[in-house]
Amino acid sequence: MKRLVLISFLLYSIFLFVPSFSYASMLEYIADSWTQIGKDVQLLKEEMMTLFAAGVTKTDAKSNADKIIGGIGSIVDKITSIKNDCELMESMDRYGTNYSWCHGYFRVYASETADIFLKVGDYCVKNSLFEDARNIYRRIIINYTGIAYKSYVRQAEFGLEDIRTLEEKERVEKEKLEQAKKEEEAKKLQEQQKAKALKKRKGNP
Repeated sequence: MKRLVLISFLLYSIFLFVPSFSYASMLEYIADSWTQIGKDVQLLKEEMMTLFAAGVTKTDAKSNADKIIGGIGSIVDKITSIKNDCELMESMDRYGTNYSWCHGYFRVYASETADIFLKVGDYCVKNSLFEDARNIYRRIIINYTGIAYKSYVRQAEFGLEDIRTLEEKERVEKEKLEQAKKEEEAKKLQEQQKAKALKKRKGNP
C-alpha cells in the first residue's frame, strides 16, 4: 500500500511541474493500471474456483479462504489508489477531459471485489467457518455503501441471517446430543445398579 501511495505522489509531482509531459503519461498509467487490475481479478477468480471446488477439511477451508481474502485485499488497495489518481487528475485537469471511463472502471472492479467477497463468505458458511463468514459479510455491508453495490449488501445481510439460523440449528442439535448422552449414561448407571442389586439378592437368599 505504501508503494502505491509513493507512486501516486511521484505522478502528482510530475503532473504539477511538467504538465505537458505528465498529462498523457498519467492517462496512460491509469489505463494500463485498470487493465492490469482486470487481469489480477480474473486470475484470482480462477484460483478461487480451483481452491473452492474440492472438498477439504475445516482447517484447509480456512486456509483457502484466507488466501483469497489476502489476494482481494491487495486488489482493493490498488483500485483505491488508482481511483485517487483519477480524481487527482480530474481536479487539476485544464483540458475538459471526460473521466467517466475511469470512474466506470472503478465501479466495475469494485463490484467484482464485492462479488468475490460474497463467494468467500458463502464458502466459509458452507464449511462451518461462521465467524470468518460473519466478518466478511460485515465488511461488505460497511465498505460497499453506494447504490451500485446494493445487491451485494443485501446478499451479505441474507448471509448474516443464514449464519444465525445455522448457529441456532447447531446449538439445538448439540443440546440434543448432550441430552441423549446424559440419558444413555443414566440408563447405563441404572442397569449397573439393577445388576448389583440382583447379584446381592442372589448372594443373600
